[in-house]
Amino acid sequence: MVASRKIFWQRISTVSVVFGASVAIIYLAITGRFHPMKANPHFLFPSAEEFLGYYNVPDDATDNTPVLRSAARVPDWSFDEMSAVCKETEQWFSQNLAASENTGRFDPVREALSVRGGTDDRTLLVDIPDVRLLNEGLLHRLQMELLRKHSFWRIALVAEDAKTSVMVYPEVIRVGNRPATTNIDQALYEMDLEVRKLKQVRLDPKRRETEYLRRKIPEAIRQIGDKPFQVVGIIDEYHGDRSRGTIYLLLNGTDYNAISVEGPEGPDHIWKGSAYGLSATGEIISESRIPETAAFCVVPWLPPSDYRGPVTLIEHAMGVQYVLEIKSESIESVGDL
Repeated sequence: MVASRKIFWQRISTVSVVFGASVAIIYLAITGRFHPMKANPHFLFPSAEEFLGYYNVPDDATDNTPVLRSAARVPDWSFDEMSAVCKETEQWFSQNLAASENTGRFDPVREALSVRGGTDDRTLLVDIPDVRLLNEGLLHRLQMELLRKHSFWRIALVAEDAKTSVMVYPEVIRVGNRPATTNIDQALYEMDLEVRKLKQVRLDPKRRETEYLRRKIPEAIRQIGDKPFQVVGIIDEYHGDRSRGTIYLLLNGTDYNAISVEGPEGPDHIWKGSAYGLSATGEIISESRIPETAAFCVVPWLPPSDYRGPVTLIEHAMGVQYVLEIKSESIESVGDL
């Protein structure tokens, strides 16, 4: 439980900050020495960055992680409850959130709204692809139509990190670390400006790699014929991670597990990235899930960026092995695209 909690919050924040006043309120909540609804709402309803402990669970944490409760007694937490709240939240957003601009062409860089429940408390995380989809009226409706029915829950609308998240409680809305009394629409506008800068830094590497693939795939399709795979190219990073290079393999068909790649240090030496589905003309039509309508798929394999030497490609259907030599002169850089 403790380990999963750490992973859960690492996805929303890279910095753990707990203010002294919040610690005091948390202590009083745990010991039952205060009436929660009479507390200062800034501390009773902390932002995602101000409090990274457990929210509204009945038991104290065994590792001394802080617990914040909105009432003297809260009911037991269960997976069934979490699943039900997740499902309702997904339905609510699908009905109430306007769709982002869609050009009709699949874009691996475009992000979608995603509801991801926690594993051990009553905080629900929702990844928001565009802060401009939010406004004060929508957030108040979220409170009235969803959280009033699930009054022990809070929803974190995550744009990029804890600082750029909107924490929605049944009674209070916190936009980033701004006070609960802030002008919500103005705060969302200011947050959007911050998020755009952060997204550009995070997504530009993947955007460059996508353009690289779109340039290289047509030639790889011309070369593959009836072969099980064709090397599309080798680059010096993976989505901005310079510790890993990328070997892009074009595979005939939709089975992205048909070919595996191993280095001299065994199966864990070379990692596997997220595959893309391709149409017969080489257009990228999906990521991660390869539809039956795809004619090809592209699979990224990730050796350490400083590795030079042979890797083994294994065709599982026939048990055939191939050797690919990674040389410095065969590695391309996408940093300037």
